[in-house]
Amino acid sequence: MGYRFYNDYFKYTYGQGYNTGSDYMTALSNTTSDLRYLFGTEYMDRNMSWYLNADYGFMNKYFLNIGMSMETSSRFGNEAGGIDLCGVSWGYFPSVSGAWLISSEKFMRNVDFINNLKLRVAYTMTGNGNLPVYANRTYFTSSLVANDAVGVVLSNIGNEKLRWETTGRANVGFDFSILANRLNMNIDYFYSKTKDLVTLRSLNEEAGLQYYYDNNGEMENRGFEIAANARIVDTKDFKFNAGLTVGHYKNKITSLPNGSFTTEVAGGTVLTTQGQPAGVFYGYQTDGVYVTAQEAADAGLAILSSSGQRIPFSAGDMRFVDHSKDGIIGEDDRVVIGDPNPDIYGNFNLNFRWRDLELGALFTYSLGNDAYNAFTCNLESGNSLSNQCIAMENRWMADGQVTDIPRATYDDPMGNARFSDRWIEDASYLKFKRLMLSYRVPVRSTSFLQGVSVWAAVNNLCTLTKYLGTDPEFSYNQSVLYQGVDAGLTPQSRSFQIGVKIEFVMQNKKVNMKTFIKNYMKAVGVVCACMAAFPACTDMMETDSTTVGFEEDNRLDSPNDSLYSVLGILSQVQRLGDRYVLLGELRGDLMEATADAHVDIQEISNFSVSSGNEYASFYDYYNVINNCNYAIAKMDTNIVFYEDKVMIPEYAQIKVIRAWTYWQLGLATGQVSWIEEPVLSLESALKNYPQKNLEDLAQLLIDDLTPYVGARALDYGTIDNF
Repeated sequence: MGYRFYNDYFKYTYGQGYNTGSDYMTALSNTTSDLRYLFGTEYMDRNMSWYLNADYGFMNKYFLNIGMSMETSSRFGNEAGGIDLCGVSWGYFPSVSGAWLISSEKFMRNVDFINNLKLRVAYTMTGNGNLPVYANRTYFTSSLVANDAVGVVLSNIGNEKLRWETTGRANVGFDFSILANRLNMNIDYFYSKTKDLVTLRSLNEEAGLQYYYDNNGEMENRGFEIAANARIVDTKDFKFNAGLTVGHYKNKITSLPNGSFTTEVAGGTVLTTQGQPAGVFYGYQTDGVYVTAQEAADAGLAILSSSGQRIPFSAGDMRFVDHSKDGIIGEDDRVVIGDPNPDIYGNFNLNFRWRDLELGALFTYSLGNDAYNAFTCNLESGNSLSNQCIAMENRWMADGQVTDIPRATYDDPMGNARFSDRWIEDASYLKFKRLMLSYRVPVRSTSFLQGVSVWAAVNNLCTLTKYLGTDPEFSYNQSVLYQGVDAGLTPQSRSFQIGVKIEFVMQNKKVNMKTFIKNYMKAVGVVCACMAAFPACTDMMETDSTTVGFEEDNRLDSPNDSLYSVLGILSQVQRLGDRYVLLGELRGDLMEATADAHVDIQEISNFSVSSGNEYASFYDYYNVINNCNYAIAKMDTNIVFYEDKVMIPEYAQIKVIRAWTYWQLGLATGQVSWIEEPVLSLESALKNYPQKNLEDLAQLLIDDLTPYVGARALDYGTIDNF
């Protein structure tokens, strides 16, 4: 649960003047009113929200998340609806999501090629409170009259019912891993509907303004996203991984108060209308340039001057398509000429590793999106004395010349440079986004140094595209109405980076104990869950440790003694936790993990005893190994160790537990797969992982545990009998 309050106060004053009697006379009062300009603004914006989130998991198979947020803002009207609390209107936005880990079900145990399968569903509601400041209020602004007097004019008509835009989004997705986790995929499909879009609604003429802000629009959006990662080559010395993401969406305006409206952006026109995607380009369609005067006369097209006079097109003018069929090129002839929304988008990456040398590459792409090249529009319009690009050398200059660039005419009386498909381009691209090479220097680890890596990277190497602008991957504004507008901002440049990464190991006295306890207690919870499983596993397997050379008092073959050792670990943790307030939270995490483990193990045990199915006991052992692997990986990721981790007794204890479980599997089967990641069943393990007989297995376990005995992290028993 949380609370957030935001307060923004902004004040801005600006003034400029020209033609003072001296450069040292800098006061605006020394300028005349004709050559003086003053501007200023002041506003205050406040936002407050409460939010809460709750998670629940059952049997590590079924997961539920519920969330809720409430928000109010000074930008909302006093009659915005929602929940009225403390004299203001609050918007409320609930969310719920759930997941089912299908691969953990019993009926999936015999499906060898699927390693992980999860179904996810979610529905969320979000609110957009980014409304124009003071859009809900009526206000006046100052205005200069006749360059001499200052007055106030009506600038906005308030709307006390102005509220947040609300988007409801439904999502369904699958996560799965197959072929011994060599291929991982995430597939999502979504559908969202936005209500109460903030739009400009028309006013009657007597109101004094043309529009006011209102919530009266709707839009829907649907699409999918797919992500895949593959381990194509995975050997000891050489590894090759690849990843790919593909996305697609389709939005559509489903409701608008006036049916449609246009927005002027960088000299272009963006149309918002029912039945069309958001942000489409709206302009004139062209059909080349009139080559001769006779060709222009035969076409019979013209424009109307401000006085209504008909002015025909001539040689060298653009040939515009007359959609209205009235012989006049005007606003009625405008159509949708481009869509900035891509058909598909995404990225893909490649990663190669050979021993200590690693090479990674990232590519991004977008297909099917159009762009308005406003930069080119300014440099090829030919309607002013400003500099133009060299393409203007190919402009029409003589009767009979065939070209796609019209004649250059000052002030462009025929509108040849008007917003048309002449400035719309296909902005599809494939960009080599990043190339990185790194090398891990083979240095010997010490009590304080863990590793050294050197790396070099290049960003924005090259781009494959037909787009004529400087960079097809641009952003003019975050608003959807500005999507696909290239106003000539600074493009992304190629950059080079080099670096050195030095990994230090913290000395014991410098370890952050709060972080240490919090992160590794989760791993200890997994250890306790493993210990809870051991008695049931031993009873089902009915193996005799003395037949493989275990000594009578060797604590490696005793689950109960190992459990006592874990309890000893907990007492050490308790002594550390007494120094911090985190102890209550850590104990709660441990109790929850242990309780869940008892439920899971009891269910498996009951199933095996009632059915007489020995296979379930094998599966139970593999679950214990997987849990140990998870705990070890968790500790490797979140805890900084010294001396290559051999001085940490808790880390060694988990290694002992895993070794004991491996040995029990070896006794039962005569062979065992040396797995380092989760598997679904014994059959899939034996099929997909390297096999070890008892002799090889014993040597592997000795190699795994010997460093901890030498470092005295293990203070009991001996591993020589392996």
